[in-house]
Amino acid sequence: ERAGKPRKVLEVGCGAGAGLNFLSRWEPGSTFVGLDLSQEVVNAANARFSRPPALTYVQGDAEALPFPDGEFDVLLDVESSHNYPNVPQFFREAARGLKPGGCFVHVDLVTDAGDIAIERGRQQTKQLFDWGEQEDISESVRAAAELRG
Repeated sequence: ERAGKPRKVLEVGCGAGAGLNFLSRWEPGSTFVGLDLSQEVVNAANARFSRPPALTYVQGDAEALPFPDGEFDVLLDVESSHNYPNVPQFFREAARGLKPGGCFVHVDLVTDAGDIAIERGRQQTKQLFDWGEQEDISESVRAAAELRG
């Protein structure tokens, strides 16, 4: 459990919603919103996990976030941006949606084409973020998967 001021967290490309549901239980008092392009997936996530006002899911486009500027303290994107047609536009929207000093967590699959798109997006938005470190965690993920059987 995290101590400190409650935060507003957005997961873009939340899919079925289980990951955000898990995270929301670690930070009572904070507000979590999952966004996905598919209304069907959003309906299923709300039916299974929604706990308003702490956790809700909405339909929307990652490249045109349906929220006011500076709405979120944290914006997550886990293994979905490789599906977005315009990654730099998504990064611009992520920056717009964050409060000043907010945190953008971006984790994705890396393919040759995907890496090129992500790197282009990083270059085009380098003035918007302190990008920090980029790390390939593939081997750790494979090892963990093998341990699970």
